[in-house]
Amino acid sequence: ARNFTLVRCRLPIVRGQEEAWTTMFFEVLSNAVIHGKRGGHLEVEHTEDADFHHLIFCDDGPGIDEAYRKKVFTAFYKIPKPDTEQNSGLGLYTCSHLARGWGGEIWAGQSRQGGAAIHLTVPIGVKP
Repeated sequence: ARNFTLVRCRLPIVRGQEEAWTTMFFEVLSNAVIHGKRGGHLEVEHTEDADFHHLIFCDDGPGIDEAYRKKVFTAFYKIPKPDTEQNSGLGLYTCSHLARGWGGEIWAGQSRQGGAAIHLTVPIGVKP
C-alpha cells in the first residue's frame, strides 16, 4: 500500500459516460500513485478557455523521461523499469483513445514538483 496526498481543484461538471470517465481517472491517478513517491503528493488542476476544459494531473515522483512521453500512450508500451512488469501497457493508451474520441488530447510533461504531469483537454459542451 502506498500513502499519498491528493490535492484537487474544483472540477468542472462534465456530462458523459460514467464508465469512460471512471477509466480515465482511474488510469491517470493510479499511475501517479504506483510510480510516484511513497507518501507523495498528487495534484489535480483545472482551467478552461472558450473551447476546452484543461485538466492537469501532477505528481512529485520521478516523472517520465522526455524520450518516453509520447510512447507511453502507445498500446502495450511500458517504460523499461522493473516495477512495470505487472502493468499491461494499456492504461494510458486507453486514456489516449478516450480523449481523441471526445475530441480532446492527452499528453505527458513534467510537473512543477519534477514528477509527471498528464495534461488532458476535453471540449466544452461535448458529451463524451
